[in-house]
Amino acid sequence: MATGLEALGAASAVLQLISFAGSLASLTMKIYNGIPTAENELEDYATKMLDAAKRVESRQVPRGTSVNDKLLEVSQKCIDAAQELEKELKNVTKRYKKQKGKILMAVYSAFRADKHKAKINQLEKSLNMCKEVMETELLLKICEAKATRNAINSNTTEFRAFAVKNVSDNQRHRLLKSLKSEEIRERYNSVLPSSDACFERVFASYERVCRKDPGHKAWNKYEQEFNVQGKITREKSRLKEEVDEVDHIWERFSNWLQTDDKLFWIRGKPGSGKSTLIKFVINNGSTKRLLGSWHPNTRILSHFFWKIGSEPQNSIKGLLCSLLHDLLSEDDDAIDEVLQEFKFSQSKDFYKEWSSQEVEKILWSLLDASTHPTCIFVDGLDEISDKDGYQALLSTVQRLTSCQGVKVCVSSRPETELVKRLEKTGVQNLRLDDLTKPEMVVYLRKEFERLPKEQSTDLPLEGFTKTLLGKAQGVFLWLALAAKSVTNGIINGDDQETLSQRLAELPDELESLYQTMWERLNGNNRVYRETAARYFRFIIADGWGTFLRKTNGHLCTILLPNLVQLSLAIKVEDDLIFPPKANETKLSELNTLCAATESDIHTRCAGMLQVGRHSGLCKNGQEFPNAIYPLTRPVQFIHRTAHDFLIDTEAGQSIMSYKLDETMLEDTNLKLLKCRLNLANTYYRELEVVSDCLDAVIDCNRLNNKGMDPGAMLVLLGAIKDLYENGAMDIHIGPGEPTQTFPCAVAYYLNSFDDFVISSFMQTPSPDLATNSLYELALASQYMEISRTSVRRIRGMIELGGEAHVAKRSNLSFELPGHKMPTTQNTTAFESLLRGALNPLLSGTDLPGLAQKDHIISSRLRPFADS
Repeated sequence: MATGLEALGAASAVLQLISFAGSLASLTMKIYNGIPTAENELEDYATKMLDAAKRVESRQVPRGTSVNDKLLEVSQKCIDAAQELEKELKNVTKRYKKQKGKILMAVYSAFRADKHKAKINQLEKSLNMCKEVMETELLLKICEAKATRNAINSNTTEFRAFAVKNVSDNQRHRLLKSLKSEEIRERYNSVLPSSDACFERVFASYERVCRKDPGHKAWNKYEQEFNVQGKITREKSRLKEEVDEVDHIWERFSNWLQTDDKLFWIRGKPGSGKSTLIKFVINNGSTKRLLGSWHPNTRILSHFFWKIGSEPQNSIKGLLCSLLHDLLSEDDDAIDEVLQEFKFSQSKDFYKEWSSQEVEKILWSLLDASTHPTCIFVDGLDEISDKDGYQALLSTVQRLTSCQGVKVCVSSRPETELVKRLEKTGVQNLRLDDLTKPEMVVYLRKEFERLPKEQSTDLPLEGFTKTLLGKAQGVFLWLALAAKSVTNGIINGDDQETLSQRLAELPDELESLYQTMWERLNGNNRVYRETAARYFRFIIADGWGTFLRKTNGHLCTILLPNLVQLSLAIKVEDDLIFPPKANETKLSELNTLCAATESDIHTRCAGMLQVGRHSGLCKNGQEFPNAIYPLTRPVQFIHRTAHDFLIDTEAGQSIMSYKLDETMLEDTNLKLLKCRLNLANTYYRELEVVSDCLDAVIDCNRLNNKGMDPGAMLVLLGAIKDLYENGAMDIHIGPGEPTQTFPCAVAYYLNSFDDFVISSFMQTPSPDLATNSLYELALASQYMEISRTSVRRIRGMIELGGEAHVAKRSNLSFELPGHKMPTTQNTTAFESLLRGALNPLLSGTDLPGLAQKDHIISSRLRPFADS
């Protein structure tokens, strides 16, 4: 006789079979009703159904009881239905597969279709009867058995596990993806890796202290490596003392890692290398080991602020989302808990849909209840946006430290407000410039050793080193820039007196150093100054970010200024770039332009700009053609201090505004857009990469707001439309959302040029065409945000004779959530707009108040008020 748990397992297998068979029957019926269906979707359900049938056969219970006998009867009926459905599947795939693609659709006589539809209906009724018997009779009797109840209490049943898995897999992925914006790891990835940093001895000291091994990477090894001459005994002794002091400073931090102290602060001047140090500590194995002395299996979370980045990179919300994402990505049970306890999390698809309060609510709940110890590293408190401010950020840090089993390490510049607030708490801290003095000696000796012997032998390099160290005040970036200035002078043949004068004139502050380097490099040369100013203006301008998509569906984003677009903007005249189809550019030409631009940046921009070594594409692990990577390397300021110098100082503004007038500011944004359109044509023609059209439309709005000539705007819009229709551009709203047509996208997102929008829908207006266009616009309101602009276009279609209450089938292609199955909708324009108004109100929790609901609905239905 079967145990209660065996009977329950058999029942679970039968219910699985009913579920998959029912889904397959439904999909097959859609094909017979003329609805296009993906073949792989049909095959997937068929495979699952047949697998489930095998499980039913393998879990047959012996006869002898009324429950078992009934279970066997139902099982056989389900197996028979599955076999009949398999025959129907073979009939469908044989007869109705299109010649092109993988879409199934009924295209034969109504008589034969009705015959097969009747068969499917019969099978669906049989499956529903089996399901009813299972749910109303068998499961109840099986679960009432004492042995079964005991088994359920001590084991998670297969049936429940199966149901939870089906629900949660997609939801887990969806939740994690919504918390992670495209830019969230950009700052971390751009921070100089420890392998490339000039902190070798600082890092060695950290490991030496953590290991409690004075001989690990000891000073005498550095003495040999960097050729410290034996006769300079006093210098050697001083440096040895400094190395010992570095070890002593690190002991504060290593002790903190092992104790219950909640907060530690690493402070350092701009350009001293705080972010590089934090990145090293996070990734160093000794950190994890010492935290294990505090609590075993301590997890490490981190976030890197970036003030000149986007909102997710410089806001408290970005910090919270980043921490919550990393916390959940390691714990499926926590994800399930969040989805069950916080229902509003189930409706989130994108970062922008979260509020700070929602993320806080979940994060504090998880951390307060967690038994898993956590150490959080937050880099760049001073990089928080002015909108959020230091006070709110420090309150958030304090709330993190109040959680059980959580400790936090932060870094920042010594900004007055931060220093005042943090020191008031008595927080342990270290000054980065105290760590870097010995390392700077090594760095300078390395730089001087690279010089040709015949040019450096007679120079007092030790004296130069001492002067540079004194002026650097622990700021590594200042030292690197100043050392480059001195070595360039040596290579150029400057004599000792000139070099000494150059050293004496080097200012102590970074901003002043930028100005000095600029003046020395470009002097009064009008062409040089104008060229450099153009580079700076382009890098600071808007209009760089965009989506790219391979024709196979893979997506990536470009977030930063990139070398190829900058090269076209600087090096090529407008009439050789635009319009794109008449000015096609080859990849070989682009590579040549990029090489010339990189050389220009090196020689003309006073060290304030740098070209990245790796592509700036955010690929999410997806592969793109190799040829696109060197072209899309990022061009960035060497440090935030360089950006601030140009934006916030009088000297910087003078550089930026050299030979500048208002039309040139407009031309900068216009040129960037023209370059992007030219590249869209090239990428599609030579690499089969499609560019995003929506970003270009938004750029057009920006140009229009700045007063660009309407005629020129229409030429731009026409070029974008041509690229879209030729396949080089498309509209990417988001994953799982429908593909939009160009007319529909501009109707929602282009703020002006109504005549252009109307003509995109129909060259010659007529009531029938207006009705079709009105329907398309209303249908899209379910996926795109209604605005005054889109309401104006919808009302315009009604005024042209469009009927709002005519039922029509959608001419848009939609993907059903989780299925990616093309389908159609049969409804009226009014119904579609009403559904679009109700969707956000029925999405879960945090619903607006009654007045706000009325406002949302009335604003969406306003175009139909007079129809």
